[in-house]
Amino acid sequence: MFEPQPLPSIPSNYAPATSLHDAYTRCLDYELAATNFPDNAFEITHLHAARLLGYLVLHAPTDNGRSNLCSEIIYCFDHAALFELGMQYNNRLIRVFQRISDPTPPPSPSPSRPFYVHAEVLPQLLTDPPSYTRSRKLTLIRDGYRSQVTGTYEAGAQEYGAIPVIPWAGLTMTEACHIIPEFKSTFEIAGGGLVQPESKAGVIEHYGDVSITQELLGQAAHRLENILTLDANLHASFTGLSVWFELTSVPNQYRVEAAHPGFLLGIDRLVTFTSADTRLPLPSPRYLALHAACAKAAHLSGVRVVNYKISSNIHSSRTMANGGESAELLAAALSRVVF
Repeated sequence: MFEPQPLPSIPSNYAPATSLHDAYTRCLDYELAATNFPDNAFEITHLHAARLLGYLVLHAPTDNGRSNLCSEIIYCFDHAALFELGMQYNNRLIRVFQRISDPTPPPSPSPSRPFYVHAEVLPQLLTDPPSYTRSRKLTLIRDGYRSQVTGTYEAGAQEYGAIPVIPWAGLTMTEACHIIPEFKSTFEIAGGGLVQPESKAGVIEHYGDVSITQELLGQAAHRLENILTLDANLHASFTGLSVWFELTSVPNQYRVEAAHPGFLLGIDRLVTFTSADTRLPLPSPRYLALHAACAKAAHLSGVRVVNYKISSNIHSSRTMANGGESAELLAAALSRVVF
């Protein structure tokens, strides 16, 4: 199980007198000192920040991303600066991937939506402009109208005749799941027209070696490399950072990991992604590696639980208490405004 825990000692391959060794040592020292700082049930604490930075170093998806983060850590001249850096990575990286739904979401689209198309229309779909609906159709064709993890068939595909009825096959309701969430414009990812290093896009590029503006901005977010076909329950677990995928030494083969084994009951832990047509690319290992790094760091540092608790309380607290009892929650809410 992935539960909040102290940072491990310095790995043996972190050679002394290197930026990697020095940065991780800073995280360990900061974690030790963080026990003397005040706690707040509705905020990310110094202890959370220290562990988040340390675990992001340990689980970085690329060597370049790890080196970039280490440089930022070393540049911090005191605990206050390290705390701000930890908050930045939580707000502009972890919370981007930890998509927490409102407890009362809007109604789902009608099940009659035109997602269940026959593979014969593939040539036409390939020429259509990018959109979520197009990608939903293409990923169903790519994945054989099945969940990429459980292998169960999309129920609507049989009902609408996109595939023949298979009496022995399991059925489910699948969803097209973005690995990296959709950003509609540079204003959404950067708070303005330019992408700065401290913006959401800047942090994702700096740490994950993924360029939002060049690869995933606007409708480009619906590229097939950024889409998984998952059962509805797995979709919620994946976007909540409770389930992630670890690439094995075999191309396009992943080990399904989870914060708790209960998320994976009845699921084959090894899955291999395949495409029904070579023109339909598979999910990107780069995007999945960045998602996995965020999931592990969020759980091990403890920030995932705090993020969920704050968001849940904000959604359920429509008004503030007159006696000031909501002061901590209000402070936490204001600290989470990200531009």
